[in-house]
Amino acid sequence: MTLMTRRHAAGHKSLVGADEVELSLAGISRGDFARFSGSVDGSPEMIVDVTLIPVRADEPSQPVPHRANDLHLERPPKNKVR
Repeated sequence: MTLMTRRHAAGHKSLVGADEVELSLAGISRGDFARFSGSVDGSPEMIVDVTLIPVRADEPSQPVPHRANDLHLERPPKNKVR
């Protein structure tokens, strides 16, 4: 596949030195996920790995309550599945 990219926000230097690049990619898709590898056209030494994951507007989840004594800096708290 060929994928065209374009800068969407100012402020950061481009990783490839251009605001618009064309990627040549090959890969597989399984279910909702796709994984590709390839290169930047014009810079074949620049290898690209891409994983595409769909974004869905799910119902917002309720925050998981934690007490102050649940916080241990040596290990993060675990969310409890309800």
